[in-house]
Parts: sequence; structure tokens; C-alpha cells
Amino acid sequence: MKCLFVYIGFLLLLVVACKNKDATVDHSGAPQFFSYQSIDVSPTKFSISNNRDTLLFSPNGLIIFVPAFSFVLPQQDVPVDILLKEYSNPTDILAQNISTQCQDGTLLIANNIIHLSVQQQGKNVNLAPHHDLRLHIKRNKSNKDIVLWRGEPLAWSELPFDHPKLFSHFLRMGRYKRVKLASGQSLRAWEKENLSKTAEDEDRLWKKQKYIFLDYTITKEGKITNLSFREKVDKAFERKIWNNMKKHPPCVPFKKNGKAIATQCEYHFHVHQTEPKYRNDAAYLDILHRDYPFLKEKKLDHIDKVELQYHIFNIGRLGWIAAAKTMPTENTVDFKIPIQQDFIAEVKAVLEQSKTVVKGTIEDGYVLFKGVPNNEPIQIIGFGEKDKQPLLASIKAGSADQLDKTFAFANSSYDKIKAKLKQLGN
Repeated sequence: MKCLFVYIGFLLLLVVACKNKDATVDHSGAPQFFSYQSIDVSPTKFSISNNRDTLLFSPNGLIIFVPAFSFVLPQQDVPVDILLKEYSNPTDILAQNISTQCQDGTLLIANNIIHLSVQQQGKNVNLAPHHDLRLHIKRNKSNKDIVLWRGEPLAWSELPFDHPKLFSHFLRMGRYKRVKLASGQSLRAWEKENLSKTAEDEDRLWKKQKYIFLDYTITKEGKITNLSFREKVDKAFERKIWNNMKKHPPCVPFKKNGKAIATQCEYHFHVHQTEPKYRNDAAYLDILHRDYPFLKEKKLDHIDKVELQYHIFNIGRLGWIAAAKTMPTENTVDFKIPIQQDFIAEVKAVLEQSKTVVKGTIEDGYVLFKGVPNNEPIQIIGFGEKDKQPLLASIKAGSADQLDKTFAFANSSYDKIKAKLKQLGN
């Protein structure tokens, strides 16, 4: 998608060239790229006071919570302007110099891409230290696993710490009725040392189920045997627990009528949901109860209802933000296509289902593509200009390995380029 965004930006730049053809040539006569600013989406401007909490509602359904005193300002009592650009459909994305490919080649499937800036009297201002804005992104089936990414539109990096982890987990263990082991050692102390969870355990358990039961037997000699999980468990977690249980000290045997007997027991692992940060933010919870028409219309009068309909993220920086998930990397191919090099061109591979764009690298008479998924229809599109004449090249196939490697630029027009952009955006 990163590449897709880049390709769109270049495309729209070409549209601008028809209005200002002289801008495409410098004094040496070499062709120049157009300015993306002239074809950029128009920002939505919110003028607010920095002295109070505010909720902002964008035209495309994004909700932003701006806490009081979020910005470092030269004049505290003068309003600030929040400028929000939303690239929420493929056509907007393709019209900008944006890509959804990371520097390491990872491809992103972007649900939302935004650019946030804040100004006071025309001058840019920054977030105050230790202040966050809170994004609310509409939930749908296609964005269940999204996280936030930051950076320039051609170099995304994940933001693992800039949004609250919705759940932290811990494990509750034990169904053994004795407090002490046979040695007199505290059972709970042994459990805490040997059966404690890690962050990796939390993630594995949460993805599987909330409760896990480990059945085992305490023999009449007090030894642990017959270990078995009732549920299907991550293998790494299973090995960890089994290896530690094999080192379990002898227990105090159970007795019946004065005689030691074998006893069935269990360890109960509980993945516990804790309150995310925003649930303890009194100012935030209070503003949800104010008389905002949108909240009233959608009946979003409680945080429980907001959570059901929105992903909630904290962002501690302005600029480019993408809500996206990574594309699986299995079944990928590398390929190259011959290309003319006597003019400037941008060439992109557009995956038509995921709307992901892969940027090609031009060198030695070829455009090279690496790590392109080979499981969906693909279109290779190139745009360029020579002697003030817009050029267009395009080939498509059912998958990357089926592409005809013939790729020739032909004279085009800005109207045809715009139509091609719209076609890819649908």
C-alpha cells in the first residue's frame, strides 16, 4: 500500500502539470517531478481552545479526543487550528506520494492514513511533553488486527508503545488445598517462581482462550504425574510449564481414613482483563457524556459502547499516522520488467484486492520488484513525462508470475491518467 500511495501521488502530480507545464522543466531542460501539494486532499480545520477538553469529529468518521493543554503555545488564550488530512480511500491515497511499504519491505494493508498538524496564527506548534491525543477508528471486519504506524509516507514504522494495550494479563494458579509442600516450603512461593507468566505468554494465551486447565495427579508418595492440558495450548508455553512441573517438589499427600491416596488436581491459568488506561481517564469519560449530536445519534453514551464500535489508540506525536495490519509474506515472488530510461518515470505494482502498492526500483534498464505477493490480481502502472508530454504504461495479470514482461510507455493525457486513478480506486 505504501507503494500504492506513492504511485497515486505521482499520478496526481501529472494532472497538475497540464495547468503549469513550465513547472516541469528546469533551466537545463531536464524533466522535473510535480509538487504533490497542488493535488493534495483538502484538510479539515478545527479551531479549538487549548484550555479545555475537546472531541473532534472528522467527515470520514474518525473521532479525536484532545485533552486540555495538549500543545505548547506561545499564547495560551489564542485558539489553535488542528489540520486533519484523511486518506481513507484508494483514490486519495494514489493521488499522493504515499506508500504502504516499510523500509524493510514489509507490506501494510492500511485502513486509515492521516496527517495531523497543529498551528497557532499560522505557525506550527507541537504536543506538550507527556500529552497524548486519542484516536477512535471505526471497527469493521477488515481491520480487526490493525495497529498504528508512524513516519514519513514512504517509511513506516510500527508504534508499539504509542497506544494503550487494551488488556494486560496475569495467571492465577493452583487448586492444591495444602499451603505447604512436603519440605515445608510455601506452595505459592514455588508457583510464583516457576509458573510465572511472561509478556509472550500473555499474548499467546489471550489469542487462544481466557482459561487454561492443566490436569495432573499427586501420587500417594506426593509426586506429580499424568500431566495434560485440557485445551489446545501454544507449544512453547506447554513445554515451559511441563518442564517446570517435572521439577515440582514433593507435595503433602492426601489421606483418606488415615491412608495416603493418589489425588486428581488441576492448575487453573486465568488470563485476566484489566482496565485500559482510558477507562481511568476521568476527563475523557466525562466528555463522552456531553451533549455531542454525533454521540447522541449513535447512542455512544458509555465507554462500553464506544469500545464495541471503535479501536481506541493514543498517539504521542503529530504528522503521518497509519492504522494498518501487515500483509502475510508467504508465496511471494521477485521479478523485473524492461523499461525505457530516457525520461523520469514512477512504476508501481498495485495489488488489486488489498489495494497494496509495491514501489519498483529502476536500475540498468529494468524496474525491479521484490517480495510481491503472488496470490491476487496485479497491475503494473508507470507514469512519466517527456518533452512536456504525459506518458502512461500499464499491464495486468491474475498474479505476479503471470505478468507479460512487455512494458511500453505511450503518449497519454491527463484525463486518461485521472480515469486510470479512479479505476484503481474502485
